[in-house]
Amino acid sequence: MLKVRNRFKTVEIIDIVDLGSTLYGEWIRPILAVLLVATNSSFLMVYIIFYGTQIDQLVCKTFEAAECGNHHLYSALVIFALLPIIYMRSLKNIGYFSVFCLIFTLLGIIIIVILSGMIASESPSEANDDYGTNIKDDQRDYN
Repeated sequence: MLKVRNRFKTVEIIDIVDLGSTLYGEWIRPILAVLLVATNSSFLMVYIIFYGTQIDQLVCKTFEAAECGNHHLYSALVIFALLPIIYMRSLKNIGYFSVFCLIFTLLGIIIIVILSGMIASESPSEANDDYGTNIKDDQRDYN
C-alpha cells in the first residue's frame, strides 16, 4: 500500500474504492463500492448485536432486572446512539469517540481482571455465595 501511495501522490485517493479504480480502472468502482458497503454494514450489524446482548446481560446480572432477553431493545438503543457518528461527513473528530471507547474498554478489562482475581482467590462455596457463580473444585484446576 505504501508503494501505491507513493506512486499516486498527486491523485486524491480517499478509500479503497478510489484506490481500486486508480489501479484497475473505473469498471471496478461499483464492485468495490458494493463490497465496501456490504462489509461495513456486516461489521456494524455484528457489533450492534454484540453490544445489545452484552448490555442485556449486564442489566440482567448486575441490576437483577425482572425481565431479561431485551437484547433487541438494547441493540436499537445502540443504533440510535451511534447515528450521529455514522452520519458524520468528516471523520476528523472521530478521535474523541475513539478515546472514549478506549477508556471504557480499558476500564472493562481492569474490572474483569480484578473480579476474576477476587473469584479465583475464594473457595468455590464463597464465590458461589458472593457472586452467584456455580464454580466447582475441578473447574479451578487451570493446568
